[in-house]
Amino acid sequence: MPATARTYVLRARAEAQEETRRRILAEAKQILFAQPFDELTLPLVAQRSGVTTQTVRNHVGSKEGLIVALTESLAEELTSGRREAAPTDTAGAIATLAAEYEAYGHAVSRLLAAAEQSEAMAAMAERGRREHRRWLETTFADRLPADRRARRRTLAALYAATDVGTWRLLRLDLGHSRRMTTEVMCALTEGVLTSH
Repeated sequence: MPATARTYVLRARAEAQEETRRRILAEAKQILFAQPFDELTLPLVAQRSGVTTQTVRNHVGSKEGLIVALTESLAEELTSGRREAAPTDTAGAIATLAAEYEAYGHAVSRLLAAAEQSEAMAAMAERGRREHRRWLETTFADRLPADRRARRRTLAALYAATDVGTWRLLRLDLGHSRRMTTEVMCALTEGVLTSH
């Protein structure tokens, strides 16, 4: 087989493998977001992806490996969504966050509850917390106090005002509309930023 043909075959094979991996992760995400953590199994992911369980194992290894792969995939989705929005004011930042929570908030709340069952889930939750803190530091950098202690306190308060748990309390537990939830989170955030 000529080198050009071999290169083409290898490229096509690599693209097919990558497409299979994307499909596996997409189906796993759908299952994870719709059902309790215990119901996410490699055979179910395989069935929904149209591949064998062994193919899923070849791509992710185990259920823990699947969670690690999902963590990478979801982190990229969420951070790219926040980067693209690039809000210039508090209202814009909170609107971006609220839209994200509308799409992912139900699932994220369930996933956080499952963190005690899985080291990979606990790592996923910790990564999410780090990414959120980083987003807060970047988004509100020009409004944070210079004093180190005051800055830490302000970031802690901003975290509480903008956490998915706050969204869940307002939106799901108290039953507020999306608009009201966004307005309250915005008011809390502004309150923190102006209090220092």
